[in-house]
Amino acid sequence: MAPRRISIAKAALSEGANVSEAFEKSGFGDYSSFFKAFQECTGVTVLAYAQIGIFFRRYPDCPGEGFEEAAVIAKAAFL
Repeated sequence: MAPRRISIAKAALSEGANVSEAFEKSGFGDYSSFFKAFQECTGVTVLAYAQIGIFFRRYPDCPGEGFEEAAVIAKAAFL
């Protein structure tokens, strides 16, 4: 069930929701479980994923990778 909930959270973040809104929409019972499951499923923290979304909404004509590939690049940058 976690992958479905994470998909809901990712969609919300991609549409401009903040982390709290994504948490509420995803249906997790507590923040700790949400943050842990999100990072396990995506490879990046929920905050990093949200910041990538903000960047792509702010600069929609930016050449480069798509949203999911940018998350992978961001993960590599933090390692």
